[in-house]
Amino acid sequence: MSAAGPCVMADKLDDRDPLRPARGLVVGLLIGAASWIAIMLVVLLLLWR
Repeated sequence: MSAAGPCVMADKLDDRDPLRPARGLVVGLLIGAASWIAIMLVVLLLLWR
């Protein structure tokens, strides 16, 4: 029952907006890359002091 629910929801989302899952993935990757770059910049600033 729990496995059928998400599948039905995904089908409804795909019917409404096929690009929504891809968009979420891209946004997630951008946020991950931005946070990784920010962490690296902070580490470099701390090392340069």
